[in-house]
Amino acid sequence: MEELVRKIKNGDNKAFEEIVHELKPHLYIIAKSRISDEYIISEALQETFIALYLNIKKLKNEESFRFWITKVLINNCNRLAKKNKNSNISYEEANIENNYIIDNEYEDIIDKLDFFKLIEALELEERTLLTMFYLEKYTTLEMSKILKINESTIRSKIKRARDKIKLERGYENNEK
Repeated sequence: MEELVRKIKNGDNKAFEEIVHELKPHLYIIAKSRISDEYIISEALQETFIALYLNIKKLKNEESFRFWITKVLINNCNRLAKKNKNSNISYEEANIENNYIIDNEYEDIIDKLDFFKLIEALELEERTLLTMFYLEKYTTLEMSKILKINESTIRSKIKRARDKIKLERGYENNEK
């Protein structure tokens, strides 16, 4: 990915298209953990890619690209969610077949919607942490850098979120 970032910085539009195609499914999953309205998710992704195109030359360290783009997305999601507070719908109400993002290349994401159904009762931060950790495979250290939250706090919030899901699903915690 670092090579693609260098190419984009040098004005390679094909590299930009390639990185958008590569990142879109991953960024979609993170956005979906924060917002359930497919139109707003689409808007957040578009604004993120516009920011990428306009600001990539300002990125000094190509190795931090993944952190940077994820942070841009989360900030866009937060801003758009505040702007459109009344348009947040439940996952059941979202019309997956006719949404603005999912097409054939996103069939694997549709399989992950059970995960989103599982976490929908959690708070926004908990949904984001579980999505980044379990679906996008960020480490707690990486999450700490992106979200600017202490790593041990992230670990404990992930554990609490998992415990909430267990309680909600009727599982008893038999650990002592």
